[in-house]
Amino acid sequence: FPRDWRTTTIDNAYVRTYTYVMKRTAKLGRVQRTAIDAVEQAIDPALCTALAEPARLEIVKVLLRLASADVGEISVHLHQDRSVVSRHLKTLREAGVVCMTRDGRRRIYALDGAGLVKRFQHIVTTIQSAMACCPGQPTAR
Repeated sequence: FPRDWRTTTIDNAYVRTYTYVMKRTAKLGRVQRTAIDAVEQAIDPALCTALAEPARLEIVKVLLRLASADVGEISVHLHQDRSVVSRHLKTLREAGVVCMTRDGRRRIYALDGAGLVKRFQHIVTTIQSAMACCPGQPTAR
């Protein structure tokens, strides 16, 4: 920390938050820490980032209805420029949400349904096993 870290409110809030988190983490048992680490590793940031954007979710919905489509068809359904749709499709492809095949000069996009189901099942299974090892945790109602 800089020499004058105690003088600013932001730094004090950061230190209080950091101290609180460290105290809470220190109280956790080894099994709980292992479970938390497993959940953190199971959650794929690229997948979450790709699905967090509403425009990308609309692309997923269009591909659910059409099964497969090129950028032009998708952009017609979304009323967006092809370049914007293409950029979103690139992010979805890099995250493993959609797959692309070439048909001449066209690129045809489709959902990778089996891959998505497998990834979500892995996340759910990991979270369930983490919750099973940590009795006494509050449950959602």
